[in-house]
Amino acid sequence: MKKEGVKLRRQQPHVDVYSDAPKPEDIVIPTGGFAECVCRPGCKDLPEPAYRILGHSKEDKRWNLSNKVDQAVETVMTHLADAYMSLPAVFDSVLKIEEEQKKNPKKN
Repeated sequence: MKKEGVKLRRQQPHVDVYSDAPKPEDIVIPTGGFAECVCRPGCKDLPEPAYRILGHSKEDKRWNLSNKVDQAVETVMTHLADAYMSLPAVFDSVLKIEEEQKKNPKKN
């Protein structure tokens, strides 16, 4: 009985260790479920949603990803920039169509 008491006193309470928080510019993808404590592999779940940060080197190592993530992020960002740059032309086209419809309303 006395040995168990000594063991219990020597055990330290578990300290939850959270992974790094994402920065505002990071691309974050929710993965579902709860985040795991990162103090050691296979530790308990934490009361926080799990997510993945694209291009985050610590997360990439944890997920066993190669440098292809950087290329994928660059490709996605390029496509987003292209789409953003084409928005004024799309809005101009919509305005022209609306003006034509006002000039020549369809009769039912």
